[in-house]
Amino acid sequence: SALGIRPFRYSRDMKVNPVTYNGIKTQAIPHGIGFGFCSMLYDIYLDMIDVYGFDEDIYNGKGGNNKALQLVMMGLKLQPCSPGFVDARNAIIAADSILNGKANYELLWKAFARRGLGASADQKSSNSRSDGVQAFDLPKSLWKTSTQELLNANDVNVYPNPSKGVFNIDFLTNVQIKPIVTGK
Repeated sequence: SALGIRPFRYSRDMKVNPVTYNGIKTQAIPHGIGFGFCSMLYDIYLDMIDVYGFDEDIYNGKGGNNKALQLVMMGLKLQPCSPGFVDARNAIIAADSILNGKANYELLWKAFARRGLGASADQKSSNSRSDGVQAFDLPKSLWKTSTQELLNANDVNVYPNPSKGVFNIDFLTNVQIKPIVTGK
């Protein structure tokens, strides 16, 4: 199917739409850059629907689609003039704090981080698409403890299976392994 002005179809599947924050460096201005951020917002939209369902009432609905739109709209009000990607991310996360008491804090961070707009991502100048630094990490407050899963089984491919002592590990998504944090 024709993609039009977009380099990939909108999809949470990183094989269908592999765009990350670094991807904007080579995308056309302005549509390719906007596509990068919209890919992140699309992921959030679908993640919110997964949690809260879909509500057809676009005016008074309480579904994930309504909540995602509220976060983006409030985020637009909170971000500074001439925002960059990190500014916009921070504004959406702040909007969730204001509107929902941080109910979606982890969901939002995971969605942004999987596309390279993690906690240590650096936008540098909001007027440049080429000087930002992507990162796939979560804030320390969301690091998993030794009793929790660090990776989803769908994130890695280990082979050969069975192994004779030597094996390969392929990370199928953009994940960054953080050290195991134990309680203090």
